[in-house]
Amino acid sequence: MNRFGETLRRCRNASNDPARDNKRLTQERLGELIGDALGDAGVSGAAVSEWELGKSKPSADDRKLLIALVSVLHKCHGLETPAEADQMLKRGNYRPLDEEESNSIFPNLPDEMPMEQA
Repeated sequence: MNRFGETLRRCRNASNDPARDNKRLTQERLGELIGDALGDAGVSGAAVSEWELGKSKPSADDRKLLIALVSVLHKCHGLETPAEADQMLKRGNYRPLDEEESNSIFPNLPDEMPMEQA
């Protein structure tokens, strides 16, 4: 397993499936929810398993898929902050969320306040 796969698995296992009485999000359901977010068939549970095992990973060129993945994990409470999302993306050698992506996925988070000087 690679670092991206490990992080993805941890986030998925921390996620709840709202359509299934908040039970843990399965690989198959994650793939379906990605499809719902993209408006297509999504990805198979086998593909999610391959990502988690480090046998493959989403293409860096498929930014819509990566953003859908982050969005689903956030909505299911597996990723709580943009920093957590950026960490997962970094572990896959993907670029972090840009401001528009971050605001789209995490719209209700307050802007970070600068630390007060002592």
